[in-house]
Amino acid sequence: MDTRLKKCNKIRIIMILAVLIAAIGTVALYPVFRDRAANSYVTDQAILDDGLLREFSTGSFVLYMEAREVQDSQKYSPSELFLSKGYSGSESQYGSYEVNEVEYLSSKQSLAAEINQTVYMWQDNFENVRTLLEYAVYDQSGELLVTNTRNSNLKSFISSNSIPKNPGKYAAVIAMNYDSIGDLTAQQYDGNQQENTVNVLERYNRENSLLGEYSWESAAISQPSDITIVYAIPENSNLLTANNDWNTYLSYSESGFSVWYLMLLIGIAVIAFVLPFFKSLYINDVKILKIPLEIALAAIVSICGLYNGILYMVISTNSGTFLQPLTHLISSPPVSSITNFIINVVVWILVLGIWYIAVESMHSVVIMGPKNYLKNRTLIGRFCIWLKIKVKSFIASMAEIDLSEQSNKLIFKIVLINFFILSLFCTIWLFGMGAVLIYSIVIYFLLKKYAGEAKKQYEILLKATNAMAEGNLDIVIEDDLGLFNSFKKELKEIQIGFKIALEKEVASQNMKTELITNVSHDLKTPLTAIITYVDLLKNVDITEEERRNHIEIIDNKSMRLKALIEDLFEVSKADSKNVTLQLIHVDLIDLVKQVYYELADKISEAELDFRLNLPDRKVVLYLDSQKTYRIFENLFTNCIKYALKGTRVYVDFEETDSEVKVIYKNMSATELNFPPDKLTERFIRGDLARNTEGSGLGLAIAKSFIELQGGRLDIEIDGDLFKVTTRFRISSN
Repeated sequence: MDTRLKKCNKIRIIMILAVLIAAIGTVALYPVFRDRAANSYVTDQAILDDGLLREFSTGSFVLYMEAREVQDSQKYSPSELFLSKGYSGSESQYGSYEVNEVEYLSSKQSLAAEINQTVYMWQDNFENVRTLLEYAVYDQSGELLVTNTRNSNLKSFISSNSIPKNPGKYAAVIAMNYDSIGDLTAQQYDGNQQENTVNVLERYNRENSLLGEYSWESAAISQPSDITIVYAIPENSNLLTANNDWNTYLSYSESGFSVWYLMLLIGIAVIAFVLPFFKSLYINDVKILKIPLEIALAAIVSICGLYNGILYMVISTNSGTFLQPLTHLISSPPVSSITNFIINVVVWILVLGIWYIAVESMHSVVIMGPKNYLKNRTLIGRFCIWLKIKVKSFIASMAEIDLSEQSNKLIFKIVLINFFILSLFCTIWLFGMGAVLIYSIVIYFLLKKYAGEAKKQYEILLKATNAMAEGNLDIVIEDDLGLFNSFKKELKEIQIGFKIALEKEVASQNMKTELITNVSHDLKTPLTAIITYVDLLKNVDITEEERRNHIEIIDNKSMRLKALIEDLFEVSKADSKNVTLQLIHVDLIDLVKQVYYELADKISEAELDFRLNLPDRKVVLYLDSQKTYRIFENLFTNCIKYALKGTRVYVDFEETDSEVKVIYKNMSATELNFPPDKLTERFIRGDLARNTEGSGLGLAIAKSFIELQGGRLDIEIDGDLFKVTTRFRISSN
């Protein structure tokens, strides 16, 4: 790794030095290009472009107006000279619509205002030109009317008998003669480009600059007449600066700079493209060499297009005008020269460095192959990959529509995308039909593929449901069901539901079996005792005292059997909801105390210390008093039967905004080694050995009665601590 890093750094240093040497060498050649440009051929021909000739044509209107004011010794507005006095407005064939992007003028006043505005604008523009040339205006008799020079030599240019072959100190002289009807005869006096200049000026006159603005008013608009205007451009006038710049540009191009620039670019391009073929010199881990093809091509095109700008930099550097505002701030000429030199070197380093990076980055097409290069090193390729991923994702999202939810949003998205695609096709005219055909074929195959996948997914779902129908509730669907994924979740819920129902059914069957066993045992025990003692009573040899004891035992056993049957009847009615509640306002605290006092004897016999932590106020609820009394009676009885003798039993009271609680807590006499919810099942006692009296229905009845009234009974076991919480809702009735 260290060797590779050293090689990489070494190559980078070599390339940086090469570009730096090329940049410094090029700047050092600036004086050579300057000397060779000075010795090259530069024409002295004055080139008058169309823009300057247009200024001369519109300036004639300005100078004509000034000449008439001198002739007539009065001030004129443009409309007074160029708009017919007999014009009173006319209707256009276009009515009130816009003509040539100018609103039709239906009155003389509005047309006059527009003419004034146009000529005054020309007057402002001519002010920028007239200071850079000499001009003179003569009437048809040759009398001078307006001029900005005292040189009488300009008059010689309007005499056909004495036309000078050379304009002397002028780069160009143009004479423009307007006859009585405004037609122009022009002449250029410099021996070059006469025909072209004359043709342009006379074409402008035929078009009539004002008439070009208001072509439908040709009868109302006139031009300068009976006047001759001479324009003379001095040799040192800035009007020819552009021409001088062009000559300088051509001179530098012919000095060898263009060849040098081309050789630099070709040389660096060859090095940049060939260098990677040498494995010992190739570096491919530089991020800047991994730029996309489009950026590299844009850089190459930009560097080629920078030729004119770079040539201007060379010219302005040699002439001392390069970054002139900056160099003016530097008082020392040597420092100014060094600054210009450094800036030029930096510019060349940037140009050549960017060129090298752009060309070498394209070498990756050889290493990666055209296909991978276009895919990974072009913006279009990356966009296509991104688009492909998005299309696949979109198709996948279509296949995963959740049928259990509203799909309007996805449907709207699909329709909207389809609308934009078809709208795009409609914009390409006849080619759009072909595009629509291709689009339809693609959509057909996509839908066909989608339908095939949906069919396979449906078959998987159907197979799973058939297996569940045959009783296999453990089947697992691992395949992606796409459109039917929501059904996979529902099937899982059904499996769980079936399993729970099955478990409940098995538990119910077990409970029925246990119920029958318990009922048989609890009914059989007192019944057997009754039968036994009845048989003993039949014995005539027993004493009267024994007879009374036997009758008492029979009475107790029959009473127990009666209570058991009544409890069984009560809990059966509660389970079937076949119970009519007699709801009244009941003081819950008073009811608890009443049960306590009625069971006081049994509590005393059980040797238990009941601690009632109840409030000294009424707590009135809307309940069935008999059923609620039975709830508390069963709970007190449960404590008496199963609490450890000699211990304390706590009866607490709690109240919230929505409910009240009566809580029973005691220490169990036997070990509670079963779940709390087991105690509320039928015929379950605190001692599973069934040695104590009781039907095992007390807590079950209490739970059923409290639930019928909208409450809840909760049992908690913590070691030998047994806790029952009854919850009653606070009703608004």
